[in-house]
Amino acid sequence: MVSHHQNIEMKHHQDVDVFMTATIEKYNIPVSETPEGKERLRAYYEALGRFVDIFARVETAVTLTLWRYAKTSPEIAKIIFAGAKIELGSTYIKQLAEATGASQEARDGLTNVLQQLGIINGVRNAVLHYAEGCDAAGGALANTGAQSGRCGRSSQGRARCNDDL
Repeated sequence: MVSHHQNIEMKHHQDVDVFMTATIEKYNIPVSETPEGKERLRAYYEALGRFVDIFARVETAVTLTLWRYAKTSPEIAKIIFAGAKIELGSTYIKQLAEATGASQEARDGLTNVLQQLGIINGVRNAVLHYAEGCDAAGGALANTGAQSGRCGRSSQGRARCNDDL
């Protein structure tokens, strides 16, 4: 049997629990607004900026490689290959390497590099075109229509997302 004193004590604990819950809900702060969340977002956007910058340089290298294998002047190549993205440029490079008699070793090297670039391009497209990335808590931001899988939650949180970039 519960004594009057125990009853009052239980009621007091219930009141404290209700008060604490109400207080926590009242001051619920989004993770992105905490110092740690802000730092994670800053680090993510810094890594994203570096990734985009490096990828733009790689796109230029693919374009110049395509022009070299096509054996055309820049003025002509700009017209012929205008709008050729990574996928199409990679296909043209491999076809031109074979058509111009590039060594098997050179063609194998191109195949390996361009295959890896295709994978990286897929991640780039997911991040830049389908709003996939990482949130302030280190979890994935995914558009349900996009293919995901690169930035899942982990014990390392955003660090994993930044490393993936």
